Amino acid sequence: MNFFTANRLLALLFCLPAAFLFSQTTTSPIAFGRDTIVINGDMSSAKKWLDEHPLELKTLQNLPSTDNPGYYVDGQANVTFQDNFTTTGMANATIPINACGNGIATRTYSISSQGQTVKAEVRYLSENRTAFTVTFPENVTIYSMFQFFRFLEDISGLFI
Repeated sequence: MNFFTANRLLALLFCLPAAFLFSQTTTSPIAFGRDTIVINGDMSSAKKWLDEHPLELKTLQNLPSTDNPGYYVDGQANVTFQDNFTTTGMANATIPINACGNGIATRTYSISSQGQTVKAEVRYLSENRTAFTVTFPENVTIYSMFQFFRFLEDISGLFI
């Protein structure tokens, strides 16, 4: 075996595994969700926000992360989502944000590629931070039944 043939054989041995690895599509899907926090939200604004902020396909140079929500797949992907709420048919509706504006509406994305599936959540978190003002009546000492009935008559206007 001459020097030239030996070098070609060595090059083939060292390059073949790298060429084999790079020719295979081995990157698993990657996905990161996002959250938004609002004050006194409701279901209509939650659904609107979730519809306006879907997970986006990222590039290999701009991979998704916690600071860069989205997903990346190497090849074709099947992207679906499931909500933890329904807004149609009020009798059967599932509404995770209550009338006081507290709750979390979640959209869970499933990204499938090459037999592997990853999930990422996009969440709309709503908190009620309304400041309540409570006014209590002044303290009253009752010495007789007559005064007690008079007191009830005085405060009855508060409950109407």
